[in-house]
Amino acid sequence: MRIRLYLTLLAAIFLVASSSCYIINFSKDFEFDLTFEVNSDTTSLNEIYLLDAVVYNNFEEYVDYIETIEIKSATCSLTSFSGTDDQTLTNGLLTVSDENGSESHVLATLPTELLQHLLIAERTLNLDEAGINMVEGLIKNAPHKCQGILTGDISSSPVNFTMKFHFLATITGSLL
Repeated sequence: MRIRLYLTLLAAIFLVASSSCYIINFSKDFEFDLTFEVNSDTTSLNEIYLLDAVVYNNFEEYVDYIETIEIKSATCSLTSFSGTDDQTLTNGLLTVSDENGSESHVLATLPTELLQHLLIAERTLNLDEAGINMVEGLIKNAPHKCQGILTGDISSSPVNFTMKFHFLATITGSLL
């Protein structure tokens, strides 16, 4: 009788212990922007934006459980523009680095384009693998920050526009 009671008690303890350790895998869409406000009398662009991923879409709730971040796509558009109809962006690059600007990689090369066209319709970007890997790693790991650097040349000045790079990503991880 004691053995049966003892075995029943052990089985109950095992069931309770094993049922409280569920691993819940999750996959969550995550969006973030790099927005550059350009207002200059020169035609050379060199703008920096510091991204802090923790402020986006409840990212802080998942930060300790993230296993991977995968950037799915990126677009570029102007949200404001005050310039001539023939102002053109050439030699445009979106580069990323750590929050201190130490190591950097090209994330996207921007095609030569009339700025006015970017105000009308967003453009899908072709992303560079090294830049993608850098952004994914910097966002995944503390302090979850990276710098975006926009460089290029504008055909005439003054230059006054806001350029937004919009990224779609997926976060995967496990909750205990």
